Amino acid sequence: SAIPLVRQFLRPVQRSAAVSGWIVMEGRDIGTVVFPDARCKFFLTASLEARARRRLAQTAENATGATFASVCADLVARDKRDAGREIAPLKKADDAISVDTSDMTIDEVVDHVIWKLPAELRPAFRI
Repeated sequence: SAIPLVRQFLRPVQRSAAVSGWIVMEGRDIGTVVFPDARCKFFLTASLEARARRRLAQTAENATGATFASVCADLVARDKRDAGREIAPLKKADDAISVDTSDMTIDEVVDHVIWKLPAELRPAFRI
């Protein structure tokens, strides 16, 4: 949230979820603000086109009559707004590993991330 009071309330709640030691969390400022000292951080990206296709496939996420062009415009506006906001802006943590997911399925992303983990952590993620 860009609202300071909401962020102030949520940060300890989010951090308490990691008390057990294992957590996978996603968000635009998780690695920079909520868990800046996390052992493993990944910054997932995808091309604008891939993101727009994915959003259009989520019919519940779209306004009636949404088009590829309108979804692209919405994504560009959101990214600009989130990257430029004063409180907890969208930013890759310096120590995060970037993963371009444009041409990956969800399963491929999960496999890729698991193999980027330190070797001693990988067995915990095997199913």
